[in-house]
Amino acid sequence: MRLGREETRRRASYLAGHRKLWLRDMTTQEIDRRHAERFPSARRLDRSEELASASVMWLVGVAPEARHLPAVIDGCCPECDNSGKVWGSWVIDAGSDWSEEGYRACWACQTGGGAA
Repeated sequence: MRLGREETRRRASYLAGHRKLWLRDMTTQEIDRRHAERFPSARRLDRSEELASASVMWLVGVAPEARHLPAVIDGCCPECDNSGKVWGSWVIDAGSDWSEEGYRACWACQTGGGAA
């Protein structure tokens, strides 16, 4: 209640972005520093995530705005350097050699901007 709805959503988006990079061991010192400033107590962060998960599990409806919060990277995207696209090769048909190469949206920032 002290932060307000918009600030809570903003911080949740930054947390999701940090987790996304952390899972692939791609956080930078800058991103880790900002994360530590935003969430100085790991114990409180863990507890708030537990309570948020429990509330979503037990509530019947979730506000439409809260269903698809974006994962936002607070700083330069370490995957695409804020270009919003990465070069990739992906298989089109698993049973054949048919594959495609080219630029596609960055899996990390997915916005073309990366930084907020």
